[in-house]
Order: sequence, then structure tokens, then C-alpha cells
Amino acid sequence: MNMMRPLPEFRKPAASYLNLTASAWSGLLRAWDLPRTRALLRQAYLLGPLRSLAAWFQSLVVGRADLADVDVIFVLGFWRSGTTLLHELLAADDRFSYPSSYACFHPHHFLFTEKIATARNNAVTRRPQDQMTTGWRTPQEDEFALLCLGARSPYEGLIAAGEFGSALKLADPDELGERDRQRWVRAFGRFIATLRRANGGRPLVLKSPPHSYRVRALRRLLPKARFVVMVRNPFDIFESMMKTYRAFTLHYGLTPALANRELREIILEERLRCEEKLQLGLSGLGKDRLAIIRYEDLTAEPLGTVENLYRQFGLPDFEKVRPKLLQRNIRAGRPARPAAQPPPQWRDRVKADWSILFSRYGYDLEGLPLH
Repeated sequence: MNMMRPLPEFRKPAASYLNLTASAWSGLLRAWDLPRTRALLRQAYLLGPLRSLAAWFQSLVVGRADLADVDVIFVLGFWRSGTTLLHELLAADDRFSYPSSYACFHPHHFLFTEKIATARNNAVTRRPQDQMTTGWRTPQEDEFALLCLGARSPYEGLIAAGEFGSALKLADPDELGERDRQRWVRAFGRFIATLRRANGGRPLVLKSPPHSYRVRALRRLLPKARFVVMVRNPFDIFESMMKTYRAFTLHYGLTPALANRELREIILEERLRCEEKLQLGLSGLGKDRLAIIRYEDLTAEPLGTVENLYRQFGLPDFEKVRPKLLQRNIRAGRPARPAAQPPPQWRDRVKADWSILFSRYGYDLEGLPLH
């Protein structure tokens, strides 16, 4: 049974609506039972077409791009694995480029507006799920851009909050219908092409947990891509994912959220489904294109861990990056607050259901790293 939320939370202020195009809203309204409020209809039928027009013009300016030669590093991992931290550390190297928060939430026109908009307003705030600092210029998940541009995305489950489990099944474009698959490929290709245009063709660092489900598709589109998989204490991931879902659906959700028990069952299942797809997608990659990093190692030795990654991937001149990492206010070197832990009965379920994850990534059954 879904847990009902108070009615006022359904009356979203304009800032709480993602900047979706008309086609994106059309797909959402067809797929899910969303309340047809006046504010939502304004988003779908007034602002949505304006965003679609801006996206069309931007793609016209950028033109077609051959993704086969794009140099990109994907930071993969299930939600709450520490992908954001590694993304920010790699983004400190200005030889890389990355999608900023502004670009991901305004993918229809950022090529023309980002510099002006962020020069006027780069206020720093904190993410609702973990209080990490963020701003318009900080690295962001490109999944939000794909959602805004009309690609099918598991993040539809942040809007249709009660359908989160069903929305997660949209993560792999290879499992979509042909029309939706082609729409996903177009949206992804156009966003990557625009990012390259905006950043002078520099190599990209991309991070989105849903990419972990679709590595096979990414390898077809970007054959030169390299992948870093972040892993973390399974108990920490399990309970932190609960908090993340609550934070985002409170802000963006237009339907009642899931009850705790139902959400926990979904997380148990999805972590294994994600892992299965991840392993299939990574199959055959050598160490020059695949690295695995534990969150606990990254937080304990951020500089040494990143240096090892540079060495493994053959990335040059780490010493040029070291001072930038030292100058940054890196959260990695700070003692972190202990992560919330699952209730005892769910802790036992995590041990039993995720036993393969403990052994594969070097954790004992209490979640401690094995060295």
C-alpha cells in the first residue's frame, strides 16, 4: 500500500518542476497517471513547447556529431556508491570537461545561456539527500538532461513517485521499444555533441547511476569509452538509497510515494539487476578501460586513489592535477558522518540477498573492507 502524502505537496511551485520539453511531458502523461493540475498543464503545454523550440534550434546549430571518436570516462555505480565524489575529483583536471548542473537542468539552450546565467548566479546550495554542496557550475548527472529532453529514464519514477519500481525498468535503452530506443539514442547523442561543442572537444567525464544498466549500449555508441565502477559498503548503500528517494520525490514527486517496506524490496531487487547488467556490459574490457574503486579507499586516500586511476588508464601528468586537488575543499579528506544503517531484519536480508556483492567487491558480512 502506498503511503499518502499531504495534499499541499502536490501543489508544486514552478521551481519544483523539472525543465521538460513538450515531448518529455507528453511521454510522462501517457505513461503515468499524473494529476492534471493547472500548474502541470502550464508546464506541459506552454513552457514545454518553448523548451522544445530551444532544443531544436540548439541541435540545428551544433549539427550531427560522430560519437565514435569521443574520448569519455564514465563513472558508474549504484546510487549512493560515491560516484559524485569521484566525478568531482576527476573534474578538477581542466583537461577534462563535464556536464554542469546548469547544462543538465537546461539542456535545451545551455550552449547559448550557460556562461551568462552562471556569471550572474552561481549560488552554492546543499543536496537534499546528503547535504553535499552543489551549484550551477558543479558536475551533475547527465541523466537529468536526458529526462528533460524526452528520453525514457528511470528518473520518471521521481515524478511518478509511486511507480518508482516500474520506472527503473526504463534504465536500459536496449529494453525499450524501438521508437523509445531511437529517441533515447538521439537525445543522448545530441547532448554529448553539444557538450563537446561547448567545451572545445575536450575529453568528457560523465556520471549517472543509470548508466550502470546500459554499458552495452554506451560501448556501441562510444567505442573508446573507459569505465570506473564505484562500490561501497552494501549496508550504507541500502539505507542511503531510501533517504535519496524520499528527498527527491518530496521535491519532484507528483503522486504519492512508496511505503518503506515496498521501497526496500525494490532496492534489494534492483541492486542485483543493476549488477547483472553491469557485469554483462563490462565483459571483455581490459584494465586500461575498466577500474573498480571502493568508496572507503577513495575517502581514506583521495589523492592516492585518483593517482592510481591515472596510472591504470595511462592518463598523463597527474602531478599537474595534484595541486588543484589539494587546493579544493575536498570532502574526501574530512571525517564523514556514519551512514544510517538498515533495521536488523533488513540488515539480515541485505546479507542474504546481496552476498555476491560482499564477496565480489571485498567486504566482510559486516560491511567492512577486506584488505
